[in-house]
Amino acid sequence: MKKKLKIQNVKGVFQAVGCIVITGEGLFSEYLVSEIFSINDMENFYWAQDKRIFKKLLGEISELNPKHMTFEKRLSGSDKMSYNLSGSNAIGFDFSFKTKNTQIKFFEGGSEVWSKEVEGIFSFPVMSLKYMFFSSLKPGNKIIALNTKDGGVLWQLDLSELGKYTDHEGEHSGKVKTEVKYFAPDNSVIFGVTDEVSKNWAGKKFLSVDAESGDIKWIYKPEDERTLREDFYFYKNLMYLLSGSNLLIIDPYTGKVKEDHDLSDQFSANSLESFNNYTIQNNKLYFSDTDHKKIGVINLSSYQIEEVVKVETENADWIEQPVVNNKYLYVKDSNNTLHVFELDAKQ
Repeated sequence: MKKKLKIQNVKGVFQAVGCIVITGEGLFSEYLVSEIFSINDMENFYWAQDKRIFKKLLGEISELNPKHMTFEKRLSGSDKMSYNLSGSNAIGFDFSFKTKNTQIKFFEGGSEVWSKEVEGIFSFPVMSLKYMFFSSLKPGNKIIALNTKDGGVLWQLDLSELGKYTDHEGEHSGKVKTEVKYFAPDNSVIFGVTDEVSKNWAGKKFLSVDAESGDIKWIYKPEDERTLREDFYFYKNLMYLLSGSNLLIIDPYTGKVKEDHDLSDQFSANSLESFNNYTIQNNKLYFSDTDHKKIGVINLSSYQIEEVVKVETENADWIEQPVVNNKYLYVKDSNNTLHVFELDAKQ
């Protein structure tokens, strides 16, 4: 790949259907390459979800129409709430550290259908047509499933036992942090579970739970002493997961490791340390060595590092996760500069 340009004062970089959206200050069309849509705005909140771009302004949620490059209103809510949108439905949620409760609202077609308050402080949910799943932040250890029809509780799951493990420091408590990761095609939801007091991710596990019953289908934890430091990437119905210097490919239906690729020699040969921030596009894994400010490309057929590119910055401390489409790679550094690389035709 070769450097195409760089854009200053970029706040966010998002991948949408048919285009890349960047937000920031002083962005003008003459700086842009094909397939980039710029929003000259540093104040409002934007986010990407399933390659859809949303904006929140004074509680009003609007969605980018990539065909006309305009934002269209989806619903009127509260500026205090966070939102998760799926199809024509949306969840709004806001937790209070004072009451230790979470307020949840469900919208259909832009209209509020129901609202309820649940005990506990819950994180960003995953939603399907029938269900929504929350992980508790305080007091922790809990997963709760609600139905989208009326917000009724389907099941709750206590994961405190999963947080207990023993390492060289001794036995650890049952306190865990959970986070909803993905709603799988087999009607299950996958969670990440981390021991709350672990500093080296030794307590990290992934588990799959049946969406309707709350029964645990499988739990994945490395059999050896390797640690799970980052999240998985779902690609072609498989979980791609970083474990130390190994790239694991896991069957999401069974939790079994299908392939385990040791990349330590290739990392050393290219003076790389890790690829904690990565994405997959067209059977290539694009990763950033954050501190060394390098971008690498792994072929997912040969599992060879095909290319490593140094991102030349102006004294930036780090680079973020790359965003990739069919033509370009975009990566933002700690100085809010967006670096744009043109991919080789063969990629």
